[in-house]
Amino acid sequence: MQIHRAKPKFLLLTGFILLLTGCSISDWYNGYYVERASIIKEQKKVQLTMMLNPQK
Repeated sequence: MQIHRAKPKFLLLTGFILLLTGCSISDWYNGYYVERASIIKEQKKVQLTMMLNPQK
C-alpha cells in the first residue's frame, strides 16, 4: 500500500527537477548545435576555397 503514496511524490519530485534543469538543458542543446553548424559551414567554405584555388 505504500507504493500508491510514493508514486505521486515521485512524480512531483521528478517534475520539479525537470522544471529546474530545463533551462540549462535547452541552453546546452542550442549551444551545441549552433557551434556544430558554424564548424560545418566553415569546413564547406574551406573546401570550396581549396577547389577554386588548387595548390600546385
